[in-house]
Amino acid sequence: MRIYAAAAASMPAKDTSVHGRSPLTIKEGRQWLDRIFGTPDDADVIPGASDAPGAVSTPGASGASGASDSLGAIGAVGASGSPSTSAPRGTAGARSASGTAGATSALSVSAAKPPGPPAQDLPAVVRFKDVWFKYEKNGPDIVKGLSFEVLKGQFYCIVGGNGTGKSTALSLLGGMRKPYRGKVLVDGRDPASMKASELFRDRLGMLPQNPQSLFVQKTVELELYEMLGGSGLSRERQQAKVREAAVLAELEPLLAMHPYDLSGGEQQRAALAKVLLLNPSILVLDEPTKGLDAFFKEKLGRFLQKLNAGGVTVIMVSHDIEFCAKYGEVCAMFFDGGLIASNEAKAFFAGNHFYTTAANRMARRIWNDAVTTESVIERCRSSR
Repeated sequence: MRIYAAAAASMPAKDTSVHGRSPLTIKEGRQWLDRIFGTPDDADVIPGASDAPGAVSTPGASGASGASDSLGAIGAVGASGSPSTSAPRGTAGARSASGTAGATSALSVSAAKPPGPPAQDLPAVVRFKDVWFKYEKNGPDIVKGLSFEVLKGQFYCIVGGNGTGKSTALSLLGGMRKPYRGKVLVDGRDPASMKASELFRDRLGMLPQNPQSLFVQKTVELELYEMLGGSGLSRERQQAKVREAAVLAELEPLLAMHPYDLSGGEQQRAALAKVLLLNPSILVLDEPTKGLDAFFKEKLGRFLQKLNAGGVTVIMVSHDIEFCAKYGEVCAMFFDGGLIASNEAKAFFAGNHFYTTAANRMARRIWNDAVTTESVIERCRSSR
């Protein structure tokens, strides 16, 4: 509806309805945009994965078993078995390698991303090197030859269907499980061999799918103070850090409430505030938008942008491709236990037949590289 309103305003002299009403489906929206902006009816050839920048084909209804059948021209797995990441390494908006990461800086930053050096000059803070994992000795492999890296300061999104190994990869990253072959490295070290205090304080923060699993106290304020137990900070310094976290996460009116009485979006922010008090330089989130409405998704997205702008590396597993396209910097796709493609987020979704946003499905015959609602609206307005 936002796209409809913007385009209708930009072309007031034309018929701006479908069958006398606003378009209600993606198909109707596509037909309506085609008519408004003059796309001929026979222009029905949509760029495929091999033609579109950053496009990635996904397994179709036939259920192709080979990962090589699901690759696009960019980001495809090469002969060595390693996914191409040349495009993401040069993406704009890479943060300075010298920037201070962690919750202390993140609690006081703006949402604007500062300019930084080329991505190839940034160090990798997370590496998976030919990782294999199975839950049972004689069971099937869940992660199969997984290789990728996340650079310092990136907002890295991982997408893919259920059962492709995404959440399992996060458990390997958090040291909760250990691969039987290959290496997982966090800041150059094996997370499974590190003490919890080494891994999670000042280094890795993890937000599970269910934020309630982190709540053990009677009020939000006590939840925040719990994270500072054993930190050695003075009472005054603890109070200051709790205030900083509450302000950033917009929790000030909620501090006296029981965590279970919060809404879904408020629980996400409270859980994130807890994790941030450990001062992580790498923040890992598993399906953070699950169950959130559009309003709270927007708040969460801006919240994560603030952290990322302050130097915190964000790694997010999500089925929410609209959220990934809008806020992510790099997007990678998992299939059958491995990573089959990665690219700069906007290019990843542009013109993709199977794995793209509703906005791109509507507008790709006119603007193939428009993948978010905001980008389509901007194009509509600029066409006045």
